[in-house]
Amino acid sequence: MQLGVEERDFPKLRRELITISLLVIFGLCGFLFFLAQQHNAFPEAAIDLKISRTEINSIVNEWTKKVDYSSDKSIRSLVFGGDYQAVFYLQNTLGAGKVNLLSKDLAPIWYWSGRVCKEQDQELVEVDLSPSGKLVRLEHKLPEIFSNVVF
Repeated sequence: MQLGVEERDFPKLRRELITISLLVIFGLCGFLFFLAQQHNAFPEAAIDLKISRTEINSIVNEWTKKVDYSSDKSIRSLVFGGDYQAVFYLQNTLGAGKVNLLSKDLAPIWYWSGRVCKEQDQELVEVDLSPSGKLVRLEHKLPEIFSNVVF
């Protein structure tokens, strides 16, 4: 009976089958370990972007209107980032797992940073929002001509 495999090739095939099986088992174990421990390892894993970038951009626009900044012909930027020094400090003092729990809502470590300004104008508005859209920081910088004015 000719099957294309000689009897002397069976030990080699068996070895390859065992090797492939072990690789699959170790891969699954590694994946399960990753799923179980990812919240303890990566601070970025705790970020939950509940609101899209376009929704965040509209919230930034609302805040610029609230401070009476006219947004006609304005230059806009929106960047997602974090306070990496705070993350480093908190991870060293509290541990990564607690930092990830804190950064979800209590500590504004991760935020959207929106900036609205006009070309050749010193006045600008900076708005930082949490990933859930809550206001973290609002700064309205006025030109130097208003530096001596007391409000």
